[in-house]
Amino acid sequence: MEQALQKFLRKMISEKYPVVLDVHVNELGRFHPNKKRCYEVFLIIFEDDWNNMGDRFGIEVEEYIENLSKYMNVSICGVFNEKVNEKEWEEMKKDNKD
Repeated sequence: MEQALQKFLRKMISEKYPVVLDVHVNELGRFHPNKKRCYEVFLIIFEDDWNNMGDRFGIEVEEYIENLSKYMNVSICGVFNEKVNEKEWEEMKKDNKD
């Protein structure tokens, strides 16, 4: 389910918010105190883009993810933004290829 959710969110978010570089999803169900399966979503975005758009952008994307999660009938534990510069992004892409 984690892979399917990640693939779905990548597609939907990249269409609506092209400044988001990538999306990663982690399952927390096994480790969460109530043992309920939920997912953390990590959005990767250039720091300059984030600074230009402000916090309202983060709230809007989070609300969009919450709505998409209802469509898929999954629980989201949190949405986190990882702000990177060009060099960090290139390193991340290189690490994902290995």
